[in-house]
Amino acid sequence: MKIIIIGAGVSGLTTAINSKNSNNEILVLEKNSIPGKKILVTGNGRCNFLNDDFSKEHFHSILDNNIGNIINENNKDRVLNFIKSLGVEIKIKNGYYYPFTNKSSTIRDALYEEALNKGVVFKFDYRVNDIKKENDKFIINNELSCDALVVSSGSKSYKVTGTEGDSYNLLSKLGLSVTNLYPSLVQVLCEGKFLKEMDGVRTDAIVSIYDDDKLIKEEAGELQLTDYGVSGICVFNLSRYVHILNKPIIKINFMPYTNDYNNYFDKLPNGKIYDVLKKIVNEKIASVILKLSNISKDKLKENLSLEEKHNILDLLTNFKLNVTGTKLFDNSQVTMGGIDVNEIDINTFETKKINNLFLTGELLDVDGDCGGYNISFAILSGLIVSDRIKELC
Repeated sequence: MKIIIIGAGVSGLTTAINSKNSNNEILVLEKNSIPGKKILVTGNGRCNFLNDDFSKEHFHSILDNNIGNIINENNKDRVLNFIKSLGVEIKIKNGYYYPFTNKSSTIRDALYEEALNKGVVFKFDYRVNDIKKENDKFIINNELSCDALVVSSGSKSYKVTGTEGDSYNLLSKLGLSVTNLYPSLVQVLCEGKFLKEMDGVRTDAIVSIYDDDKLIKEEAGELQLTDYGVSGICVFNLSRYVHILNKPIIKINFMPYTNDYNNYFDKLPNGKIYDVLKKIVNEKIASVILKLSNISKDKLKENLSLEEKHNILDLLTNFKLNVTGTKLFDNSQVTMGGIDVNEIDINTFETKKINNLFLTGELLDVDGDCGGYNISFAILSGLIVSDRIKELC
């Protein structure tokens, strides 16, 4: 049996390794000149590939589907055991799984080397422009044919790594449905002249996204303030909601270290209010808060009116930013949306409309939070596909 896999990313390589046996031939087509280009930038070059908290709440889709049925501890262990089977030493930090080397290239190289050792054939610098099915055979670019086809070509995010999203059109022509596509795990754009004054600030905070006055989701972590808006992992995990809310608003609590704000404020030492505030938050934040409150930096804390105190506390714990959008696909780690998961068998990742056509990873309408969820889903989907392929062989 001949199998073609489009895409030499993590899900494509996983599928190739776990599918290869003496009864099949596997050819991997890759538009880049090297395999696993996106793997190399995963986790800031350290490749966080799994998370202790492997629960379905960390995986999202635009459309309702049963993807949560495969998110469980058994499949988490399967992902971990697969990476270990490649000979990669693992370390766990705060529930995040990395190669012990702290290098993404360790994972990429281990996958590629194992595929070569098993006899998988690669064709690099090869762009797929056409897919047809004729007489139970898949025809690629009118020159290559196979009995089973696995499309593992990724999403629209990080175009520099070769993921342009061209497979969405190819699969749409075969009759599969594609949802709306949006950048996710990406910086959020906001309006406000004061943003320039806080540009470059990094601070721990609690960040929430609202639809007007309705709380949608809250995240805690390091926040990065920029002249265009906000960034940081906590923001990335909220960014997908920007595209589906009517009136998205970001609210920031700059005081995550207490929830008893009035007593905390009252117990702060007296003195010039700016000097007081810059000891509990970044001085740029302190300066902007006083400016927005129309309070002089030199005013004494003990001379603040009750209204002025409440204004300061409100800005410290409920700082509001009107959201105007997100940065584009080239800045996003993943794509929100994709091929409708309802059109695949979740137990095999085979399409329901076309026999022996399989889809994996980010191509599907599944996007995970930061923390190894997207790469672990890519690996898991490759493992599940390969189970079915081995049955066919």
